[in-house]
Amino acid sequence: MKLFIGLIFAIASVLYSVSAEYEDICGIENDSPYGKIIGGQEAAPNQFPWVVAIQMKFLVGNGSCTGSIINKKYILTAAHCVEDSKKFTIFAGSHDYSLFTETNRQIMKASRGIPHPNFVNNGHDDIAIIELDEELEFNEFVRPICLPKYSDAVNTFVDEEITSTGWGLIKGQPSPVRVPQLHYVDGLRIIDNSICAQTYGPMVNENLICIDSSEHKGICNGDSGGPMNYKIGEKKYIQIGVADFVGGSTCDDGMPEGFARVTSYLEWIEEVTGRKAEQ
Repeated sequence: MKLFIGLIFAIASVLYSVSAEYEDICGIENDSPYGKIIGGQEAAPNQFPWVVAIQMKFLVGNGSCTGSIINKKYILTAAHCVEDSKKFTIFAGSHDYSLFTETNRQIMKASRGIPHPNFVNNGHDDIAIIELDEELEFNEFVRPICLPKYSDAVNTFVDEEITSTGWGLIKGQPSPVRVPQLHYVDGLRIIDNSICAQTYGPMVNENLICIDSSEHKGICNGDSGGPMNYKIGEKKYIQIGVADFVGGSTCDDGMPEGFARVTSYLEWIEEVTGRKAEQ
């Protein structure tokens, strides 16, 4: 019995030390000398070290999404980014993935995408995890995002401002423009779900979080799966959303834009990745 108790204590100590380690390094923004997602601006190299570019290989053709680092083995993204793909290339520590001279970049392969079990491509539960074939090496340029606490589930974050990051189009249809550099847009305001439902109806539920894009700035194709970053300190963020959908093909038509609400999926994230959120 003493041995059993000792083993439990040892395991608990390991889990606590991992959690504490991540708490010390997660979600810390690197310095930027500057201060496109639609209406956004180019990020400084490695400004958001938890954001990764994802390239997917389908049976026919390729695609791209954005994701965030949960731990050394797992990436958080959108379910519609993984549902038809069996092979992924992840660019961590990257700013311009078109360059072969990026010294801080880690290119990882993955062959397992895990969509949420309730995802049926109707706007609900559009969240997924990609399991890397090998572990990332954490450093100044590659580190995880902080998760919200379980207690944050009661917080709607309405009227709070967030920052969205991604490698998506900086101009939508009819003349789309894509650039290989990471872009971000800050000052995006979270709106009440009742307002979002005026546009999207029953697609909006308690597991969704929406932003106001009436000022013609927000997310676009390729930003899918990217993090909704909520600042909790001078240079520290938690991820409260995963980019899900935009209102139209132009991406700047002023319609609300939707994200999967991370607090609704903390238990599932822990079950798949082992990453624990605080109570």
